[in-house]
Amino acid sequence: MTSIVDIPIPVMLEQVVYPDRQKMIGERFKIVHLESEKGKGLNGRYCTVVGFDRDKIARLHCRIEGDNEEAVKLKNRNLVAEETNAALENFMENSAPMPDNKIAACLELALEKHSGPMDRADLIHRVGLYRDLLQKLQSSESSLTDEDYCFPCADGLELLNEGGDNTFGVLMNAMIVGCCGNGTMDMRYVDRGLKGDNHTECSVCHEVLAADSDGSLDQVLVTLPCLHVFHEKCIVDWLDSDVGRRNWNCPTCRQVVPDDMSTYRVHYDEQVQRRVDEYPLSGYCTKCMMWLMERIRNEELPITFE
Repeated sequence: MTSIVDIPIPVMLEQVVYPDRQKMIGERFKIVHLESEKGKGLNGRYCTVVGFDRDKIARLHCRIEGDNEEAVKLKNRNLVAEETNAALENFMENSAPMPDNKIAACLELALEKHSGPMDRADLIHRVGLYRDLLQKLQSSESSLTDEDYCFPCADGLELLNEGGDNTFGVLMNAMIVGCCGNGTMDMRYVDRGLKGDNHTECSVCHEVLAADSDGSLDQVLVTLPCLHVFHEKCIVDWLDSDVGRRNWNCPTCRQVVPDDMSTYRVHYDEQVQRRVDEYPLSGYCTKCMMWLMERIRNEELPITFE
């Protein structure tokens, strides 16, 4: 398998970045995370993508709703798709926090996996955040605050050279999108959506999805790409019914269900650890992981070159 760092930048731009930008033309987005004085006035407003630059940064040309001025150029990370807001709003917001001993155990395993040589400044930075939190969790003298558990989504991205000759840096800076959550990776809620919250209902049996404090569920939950959650038995029985076999879709929103359902039935401990392992690599917070990665678990970069 070809490593991302071995792919020539022009190939990556033509086969990954530019096709993704082309799909965005005509779509509506919410503007987020602009920090300049002028940009702050655009945060929260909506725009439509009308084009993009064909260069390493590939800024998007966005026409602001209600303005007659020329389109402004924004980075991908300053846009959030309209459907993202609707799908993730209040998703499992009543989840109980993970206990400190569970967080510490996950951090220890993640640090073991990321213990080898690292040549990415952003990865080194986020691994350092994990070490600091683990040290605080293991110290009997530490009294942790809310901020201690929280890291910024995409923290360390600024350490990558977006305009240089590093393929990975160019790809990350071009493809990372605006945060789907509140801009924060909260380690206490990294298991959001993997266990019940004593609030959300399974829309097949209409029972509230019960939460066990330690995450050891009697019934496995399945979160479909549309982010509707069910008891495993309920969704399997639905898909095995006459209606389910004819339509093969989510019983809540009718979105088509992937053929390979096995990737959406993941053991609680395994998926929690995957998320903890992932943050140092991509910088995505839990909601970004759910929206950008877990919805399409088997997708690979569509790159071909000789």
